[in-house]
Parts: sequence; C-alpha cells; structure tokens
Amino acid sequence: MYEEYLLTTQAAARSGAYDILGHLDCLRTRGHLPDLGITPRLEETVRVIADSSMAAELNTSGWHKGLGEPSPREE
Repeated sequence: MYEEYLLTTQAAARSGAYDILGHLDCLRTRGHLPDLGITPRLEETVRVIADSSMAAELNTSGWHKGLGEPSPREE
C-alpha cells in the first residue's frame, strides 16, 4: 500500500501542478504502518519533493488525535 502511495506522491511532485504536498504519511492514521523495507522508497520520495521545490506540510493534528506526534513523523 505504501509503495503505491509514495509513487503517486512522486508523480504529483514531478507534475508541477502543486505548490505544497500534505498528509505524506496519512496511511498510518488508518492503521497501515510501513515496514522498514519501504525506507528507500520513502527517501526517494523526499528527494523528489525537494527537487521539485515544493513545500511539505507538517500537520500537528496527530498530537490531539491520539498519535502522539505530528504527521509526517520525524522518522
């Protein structure tokens, strides 16, 4: 699930149609936790976003929705 989500996020970043990307790890709010095998794809996605000069949202709602951390989380 994360693989498809991250590839779609990369496509959005490369498209040039957006100025900001949000909810980069929103799948975890529905109980979908990534395994460490996704780390290279996640790092690639962050590079694609950085190369596109897009802003990335830091959503603080996780603190009051029971996650105890922002989204995306630091890791």
